[in-house]
Amino acid sequence: MNNFEFFSIFTNYACNYNCSYCCLKYPTQDKVLLKKEKPISAREFLYLNKIKVKLPDLILHIHGGEPLLYPELDYLLYNLDFNQILIVSNFSIPITNCITNLHKLKGKVKFIGSYHPENADNKIFIDNSKILKKENMLERIVGVDGYITEDIKAMFWENDFEIVIYPYKGIKNNVIFPADMREHARGWVTNEPGKTVLCKSTKFLIDPLGDIWNCSTHMYRNNKKYCFGNIRDNFNMQATYHKCDEYRYCNPCQGDYHQYRELV
Repeated sequence: MNNFEFFSIFTNYACNYNCSYCCLKYPTQDKVLLKKEKPISAREFLYLNKIKVKLPDLILHIHGGEPLLYPELDYLLYNLDFNQILIVSNFSIPITNCITNLHKLKGKVKFIGSYHPENADNKIFIDNSKILKKENMLERIVGVDGYITEDIKAMFWENDFEIVIYPYKGIKNNVIFPADMREHARGWVTNEPGKTVLCKSTKFLIDPLGDIWNCSTHMYRNNKKYCFGNIRDNFNMQATYHKCDEYRYCNPCQGDYHQYRELV
């Protein structure tokens, strides 16, 4: 295993929000194509601890769905053997309802608060942010450009927070603008056929069933052709070029972790 820039587990795809710009909506057309098998348990996710031996400085990211909805989050966080864990959450649930002992995770776990104005309960979001900031467990608060107004910025400033704006111009006001869409994702707008290219990714993802992927589009579609195996039996993952038939239908946000070149 080598050349990792981004390693993430998806504890669950379930989310209590329905954001118009959610990245799951592109590859699945609002339908997450999970396999029929039962998702793995938090105990099985601990197979990831083998990675820590080989890559001791690796930062483990946790995504969803919404991780605070994952019923075994407490157990998972206490038992993952990583020095740094970064959780992306919409802060929609009081954090103390989901994690019984935050102090136990201090120095190991930090949160990114992902603010979604059309769904967020501002009081819960700010309260969670204050609790995590007090414990030095708040990495940052982020929002998507085109949805964060000056009033929203002011709300965070008044509570002694800043919000980092992701400068992604592909979607505004629930409308996708083709002129702004990046090359690797423009097929979602133009409906042109996918292009076959060679793709190399330094982004590796683990889905809620333990399957290993280097592309979220393939992961969300559960396209087994591009699956690298399962964490229970395969950790020999390397950043190398592979043939992909779905270029132009990549996740709009994932381009920074991929390199593309023409098929010779």
